[in-house]
Amino acid sequence: MKIGLPPVVSCLTAGLFILAASPAFAADAEVHWQDYIGFSTHDVSINVGEKVTIFNDDPDGSSIVITSDLDETNVDYFYFDLPAGTSNSHTYNTAGTFTFSSEHSEDGLVTVTVVGSVSTGPILLASPRMAGSQFLFDVTGLTPGLTNLVQASTNLTNWVFIETNLATGTSATFTNSISSSSSFYRLLQLQ
Repeated sequence: MKIGLPPVVSCLTAGLFILAASPAFAADAEVHWQDYIGFSTHDVSINVGEKVTIFNDDPDGSSIVITSDLDETNVDYFYFDLPAGTSNSHTYNTAGTFTFSSEHSEDGLVTVTVVGSVSTGPILLASPRMAGSQFLFDVTGLTPGLTNLVQASTNLTNWVFIETNLATGTSATFTNSISSSSSFYRLLQLQ
């Protein structure tokens, strides 16, 4: 559909491919550790935005280092140096499966899911506008915790990825530099 903007940016297309999120019940989770026993629970499930708290319940007073198995630059990486009788928590803001381990090579697993569909309706691309040399449009109906891929095309046949992000709410504004040709846009939301 044509939009009354300068010819540089003349089209906005809402081509959406959505994989529905399956509802799952979860809540904050606890994992307890003791020397000679290891983790009390090796596999916990939570929803995006919930936390896992790891307790050092060792009766002999041993400290333990527990880390996620992710790269240190990952938003869901954590490093806990827990003296006996203490705990620490990590809140997961990304859906997926994450492993963690102790300094004694004991492993644990956190499965983070998206709670049902928290969006209020279909995904819509709207409100196209210019701001300086940028083209902006709003997207509503997103599901927090799911990855969004924004693509652009000049001919509706060949698509190029221009942005990837994780929805932190049900709406977002996307920004793209203006090119010399008309562009079409679409959003793919992945589970």
